Amino acid sequence: MAETNSVTLGPNDRLIGQLRIEGDVHLNGTVEGEVQATGNVEVAEGGNVKASLSGRGVSINGSVEGSVTANDKLVLGRSGTLTGDVRVARLEIRDGARFSGNVQMGKAAAAAPATPAAAPIEPAVVAESEVVAEAEKVRAKKR
Repeated sequence: MAETNSVTLGPNDRLIGQLRIEGDVHLNGTVEGEVQATGNVEVAEGGNVKASLSGRGVSINGSVEGSVTANDKLVLGRSGTLTGDVRVARLEIRDGARFSGNVQMGKAAAAAPATPAAAPIEPAVVAESEVVAEAEKVRAKKR
């Protein structure tokens, strides 16, 4: 039987950059950047991830901000929060989970690269006061 690699980041661990592993990744700490695994990616309840994630299966019980690609299945647990676009073969969002983003489903979507090889897009910077003011305008129109 072949040995399987497994990397675990504890609650006090921090990773900034890229992690590529032939195996599984368990994230309990803070991650910023990119995580790619050939196996499963698990974000534990205390995990705080601001990174793109990709793996065979992805399980989120902590907080993730970034794109997620799951070649098999993405499970967003009851305590999980995901803000970002996902490409998945299968998706399960449990009661209590929070999700904001777009979903592409099916085997072809999960197999496609997360982003095209184009020039990076500069993010727009908007003051929080502008966002709050716009939200108040929308609420006022609904009344």
